[in-house]
Amino acid sequence: MEHMRKLGIRAYVTEEENARLVISDDSRTKMTLAEFEKGVPRDKFMPVKIYTSMKGEERIYYAYCTSVRMVHLNGTKVRLVISYDNRELAGKPSFYVSNMRIWEAKKVLQTYALRWSIEGFHRDAKESLGLDDCQMRKMSGVKRHIAMVFLADTIMQISSGFSNIVKGLKVNLRTIGSKCRLANTEALRSLVLHVAEMAKEGLNADTIFQTIIEPLVRSKSWLG
Repeated sequence: MEHMRKLGIRAYVTEEENARLVISDDSRTKMTLAEFEKGVPRDKFMPVKIYTSMKGEERIYYAYCTSVRMVHLNGTKVRLVISYDNRELAGKPSFYVSNMRIWEAKKVLQTYALRWSIEGFHRDAKESLGLDDCQMRKMSGVKRHIAMVFLADTIMQISSGFSNIVKGLKVNLRTIGSKCRLANTEALRSLVLHVAEMAKEGLNADTIFQTIIEPLVRSKSWLG
């Protein structure tokens, strides 16, 4: 949090463990968040509708919002949201803290919900878009690699399909991984069509092969 302040980040939302300590305004009493939650009347938990993804999926949580002082934040007063995922308030609640004390439960939870899209991007970037394959040593190269990963993600996100191949396949294009697999299939299809066209022009197999690998030879990609 101190690092965020130095970066000039004005607002944050974070999830807290139930063992974190809340301190009374007179600094005489301390209790864990779990103990604090038990003292909240059940009728204080109100339904809050949250969009949980960029696709507009909705969920309803039951939340209580207040301001408290936290021991591990040196007594700083923050906004606390206690949230359940069911009307019966069964199971263990989640605790969220924000330095924006004017925010209500919906704003806090909606802001935290953005985390799942970020986590999803990290997963897709590593598993499907080559982020884990970066072997650059200079920072300029690292930045270029990350920029290309972001560009690839943007293209995959806005793509609605790939030529006529989509019509012949029953595919689910909701995930980056599925779009990448389809893009690979389309690239293979384009290569096959290109080879077929060269064969129609009378080129033999060796000439076709040399034509295909020539760009790799020029770029010295064989060296890795």
